[in-house]
Amino acid sequence: MAIAEAHINIERKMGTDFLPDFYRFVSLLKKLEKNVLMSDEENYFTNYIVAKDIPILVGAMRAKVDYLITLDQKDFKSERMEGLALPFHIMLPGEYLQNL
Repeated sequence: MAIAEAHINIERKMGTDFLPDFYRFVSLLKKLEKNVLMSDEENYFTNYIVAKDIPILVGAMRAKVDYLITLDQKDFKSERMEGLALPFHIMLPGEYLQNL
């Protein structure tokens, strides 16, 4: 689901020329797994983020990432999300690059 959404956003915002690089990058990532969300996770995170983004948030937690890099500022960088104590940082790409 996340890859399909990224494909749509890249194509819409940057054009199809960037898609081959995107898929090359994705191929370097660890094996992606589909995890079935447990209802308590869904219910808990519903108070903080829209339902379509809950799998991304839970997946980052389960993968024990240090950073979740996203262009979705509206949902992942909202005031509601600021109140959520997460074991990783959520950053826009530019923020991440500035903090390297």
